[in-house]
Amino acid sequence: NWLRSQGLVVDAYDPHHGPRVLPTGKYDTVLSTYVLNVLPQREQDRAVKQIRGKLAPGGTALVTVRRDVCNGELAGAVQSCVRRSWPVAASGAGFTTYRITP
Repeated sequence: NWLRSQGLVVDAYDPHHGPRVLPTGKYDTVLSTYVLNVLPQREQDRAVKQIRGKLAPGGTALVTVRRDVCNGELAGAVQSCVRRSWPVAASGAGFTTYRITP
């Protein structure tokens, strides 16, 4: 809602919790937060392919993954550690945000 309040057009998609219909069209920016960690590897690859397919020419996806599941108590739990060779847009103690382009 905050993005909408700033005058941006915002669509959402979540095949498990709704909205369940993948929006049509292309986007300048796609945000994915803590999604890949809960998907098996095959599903991760499919999700990234879908994200890339939604990007307009020159668009950027920012895909944030949890880092706290890579070590310690949470390692190997319900969520999996995601490490990719994509450019890193930001990182912190418990997360990494990758930049993906078409």
